[in-house]
Amino acid sequence: MLVNNNVTSDSRVRKSALAAAAMGADVTVVGVELDGFRTESEFGPVRIIRVPVDSVLRDQTNERRRSRRRRLSLGQHERRVTKSAWRRWDKAISRSATFARYANVVAEVDDFERAFAPVIDELHPDLIHAHDVQLIGVAEHAARRLSAEGARVPWIYDAHEWVPHLSQYGKRTARVIAGWADLERTYAPFADRIITVSPALADEIGKTYDLKQPPAVVLNAPSRTQHLVSGPKIRELLALHSDIPLLVYSGGVQAARGVLTAVEALQYLPDVHLAIVAVPNIKIRGVTDAIELATKLAVQDRLHLLDPVPSDDVSSFLSTASLGLLPLMHFGSHEVALANKLFEYLHAGIPVVVSDCRAQAQFVREYKVGAIHRAGNPQDFARAVREALSTRADSIAHIESSHLVDAYCWERQEGVLAGVYRDLLGSERFTEPARSLDARFTERRSYPRRVLDPAQFCLGIGPTNSAGQARLWGTAVTRRIENLECEVIAIGNDRIDFPADTVISRNDYLHDRAWSRRTTEHALANWSHALIESGRAIFGPTRGRDFAGDARVLDEFGVAVGLVFHGSEVRDPRRHAASEPWSPFGDPRDELTARLQAQCDRLLPVVNSWAGTKLVSTPDLIEFVPGSRWLPVVVDARTWSNSAPILKAERPVVLHVPSRSALKGTDHIDPILSELHGDGLIDYRREQDVRPADMPALVANSDIIIDQFALGSYGVFACEGMAASRVVVGHVSPAVRAHAVGLPILEATPNTLRHVLTGCLEDRSAAQETAIRGPEFIAAFHDGRRSAEILADFIRGTENALG
Repeated sequence: MLVNNNVTSDSRVRKSALAAAAMGADVTVVGVELDGFRTESEFGPVRIIRVPVDSVLRDQTNERRRSRRRRLSLGQHERRVTKSAWRRWDKAISRSATFARYANVVAEVDDFERAFAPVIDELHPDLIHAHDVQLIGVAEHAARRLSAEGARVPWIYDAHEWVPHLSQYGKRTARVIAGWADLERTYAPFADRIITVSPALADEIGKTYDLKQPPAVVLNAPSRTQHLVSGPKIRELLALHSDIPLLVYSGGVQAARGVLTAVEALQYLPDVHLAIVAVPNIKIRGVTDAIELATKLAVQDRLHLLDPVPSDDVSSFLSTASLGLLPLMHFGSHEVALANKLFEYLHAGIPVVVSDCRAQAQFVREYKVGAIHRAGNPQDFARAVREALSTRADSIAHIESSHLVDAYCWERQEGVLAGVYRDLLGSERFTEPARSLDARFTERRSYPRRVLDPAQFCLGIGPTNSAGQARLWGTAVTRRIENLECEVIAIGNDRIDFPADTVISRNDYLHDRAWSRRTTEHALANWSHALIESGRAIFGPTRGRDFAGDARVLDEFGVAVGLVFHGSEVRDPRRHAASEPWSPFGDPRDELTARLQAQCDRLLPVVNSWAGTKLVSTPDLIEFVPGSRWLPVVVDARTWSNSAPILKAERPVVLHVPSRSALKGTDHIDPILSELHGDGLIDYRREQDVRPADMPALVANSDIIIDQFALGSYGVFACEGMAASRVVVGHVSPAVRAHAVGLPILEATPNTLRHVLTGCLEDRSAAQETAIRGPEFIAAFHDGRRSAEILADFIRGTENALG
């Protein structure tokens, strides 16, 4: 069996594989491995092989397009105009199906061929079952190669959707759909059999292609045992009383599926709650859109968002809801769909509310198991919900009296599938009687465990290298632990890049799967420990944008994983604004605040569930990351050491170099410093985007360093000023000072800054004495020794497991 996903999330593929195994077949499923290397595992008697799919040919096609556009030698204004023109052109082209050939529009088809073909040839199967349209070319080419060596190797096209009329959303534009349709037209007629998911779709495919036999219908129905599973139920999880009407939608969340219709309808259903069980998780854009709409309509307190449960548990989990929803919008593929969730709701014993897409509406009318609404109409949706709630008892009686669970269950579909296999291979090939296998088999993944030299370790750190700290931490700990090496991965920004072993451009980090695979393979072969920065994926977003996917792979291969955070990614704006009077996050409507809040809301639950080592680079973050330790930032005292006198000139130089003005409180203090400069009291210098190599001279030629006045903490710039024996002024909260005992930063807020600075000018000797204490404090906290001790604890704490 071939499938263009990771197999784990595709219940139809898993059930089909088990059905074939139950007939006595030796079944291998070949799917996609996002981790960048081939893996094998077992799912009961089924073998699963996952292979990486590099987007080489697709990327080459995209690069040729970009290259053509770069050939024009234009000025800045012309480039802006041309860029806008290309954008309009791309938008127009995306809507056009004219001359849409799969080789040009969906070039990833050839990338699948490169990845899958060697595995198919290695397996030399008797039958190929291609799930969905993406792999039918791969199946036909493999069948030809294998048949050239002997008897014909048949293949099956399992058409999960009506391809020429797929729903449109995101990057699935009209032209992309036309490309997939061209792929289907090219290869579907060569399939030895076609299987599909509903009678209506079977009719449409039969009209399109001259088939020897009509498509066999294998419904996406759950197993008969799904609704018998014991485990948590949705209503109890949400702590909703049984009298409260609870609607549930379970599945992918895109506009085409009509989920926003249900959210909008809540304004007309004041006593009703809506739960969205989002696949693959609640971090997707569709869920964000649902939250924004619910907030705009002031119904967010009745919208509940949940990550999915295992596919075998869905019906049981949903069984305490009042109604199940299928509010599909009108697309051709939706008109012929009988979605898996329709049968999952029925197995859960709950009536349904569906849109008037043809096949599902006809099913609901025939069996009287719910209500129908006009697609995309929230008011009519609300009417259908009220109708379905009022007739709920009757609908449940119809579900039970019609024996729908028995009539529409996977066990019935297995018989159809078995008939197709026997027709293609002959019944004599299946010597064992058909038997039902437990669809709840737990997959067992096996990874090669490395044998590492217990005396040789390698620590990988990345991918942000903020202020060069990854490199400085690595240098500090390798000096402390003999035979320890360190490798640093950093995303470059083409502006201020600090030294690292690997600097990857942002574009390649986001899109270069080949780089991701190579880097992952290198890390798994060489690293004993990994420190992942800022909650980001260390090998690119192949396994998700946060750290969890990469951490899982590293852990499964025996690499000890720790997390380190630098600031805004975990500093919850809402909590910070409540505790800090000068917080930059006071206005939740501010664009930066809203963006950082959304980022924290997504990341913090993942961080809080992490059971391993958690480190923070500034002590104020301990409050936001429970169970974390302070890993002090490091400065090279030799680089910053400076014996030049300070506060000797009549107008001392006051230096402010904000890395991010909005988070440094620059807007509050800049007018004060500018006014003092205008009065001739100070020489105020504000710098931006200074190269790291130029910073020591800037600091050495200053008297007073102005750090930050908004967050209540201190960072690398303040440490550099202290190491250089400069006077450092900033706002540092009492909680941070309790960690950084003896911190020689003069306390000031925007309200007191003028007074503090004039005090320095009036009593220069006292200010000089504060500055003199700077190097001593740096030696105690920030010269790398304390950080090395903490990292040594992380490394030595896992030595036994690694050995």
